[in-house]
Amino acid sequence: MLDQVENAIRAPSTASLPILEREAIDEFVAEVGPAAAAKALTTYLAETERRLAALRNLAPDQRAAIHVEAHTLKGASGLFGLSRLAAVALRLERHSATMTAEAYRSMRSDLEAVYARSRPVLVACLEELRAVTGAMPMPEPGIVQADWMLKILALAHVLCGKPMPPRPADALVSSVHPGDDRAVSLRPACSPDDPGR
Repeated sequence: MLDQVENAIRAPSTASLPILEREAIDEFVAEVGPAAAAKALTTYLAETERRLAALRNLAPDQRAAIHVEAHTLKGASGLFGLSRLAAVALRLERHSATMTAEAYRSMRSDLEAVYARSRPVLVACLEELRAVTGAMPMPEPGIVQADWMLKILALAHVLCGKPMPPRPADALVSSVHPGDDRAVSLRPACSPDDPGR
């Protein structure tokens, strides 16, 4: 999928990419189980909406913060097989340092439009999982169980063939003890201007 996203980012349109690659969801469910996958998808939806709202509130010259939001959306969307959304987020991430205000508004609009098309497809997958596991309430935006978030981060890096970065996983690990089910914030412990992110 990563090669497909990389190729699409160079193309004038990402329309050739599928909204959802169902096999990515199936692999994720096989790896973590239906209950954990339903929690992760629920959290992804809440966090994506929070990040899109953050992008709406960022000025075009807030390049570092835009880069962080786009990077996070790209990675999370790719993990769940939302290829088109990942490609649009990658485009914003790659152009965040040099884009004009008009280009920022256009790319942000594209990101929101693709998310609007992607969300119902992902919600349908989530409803299938909920039917298997029982209904689960939506978490408060930005909050997830620490152990699930660490598993999601680790799986994302395994699927991409990359080692786990020292951040934000270490920041999350340092804030909880193994087996601790207390909720932690997904908001980064470092600033968006931190080059280590």
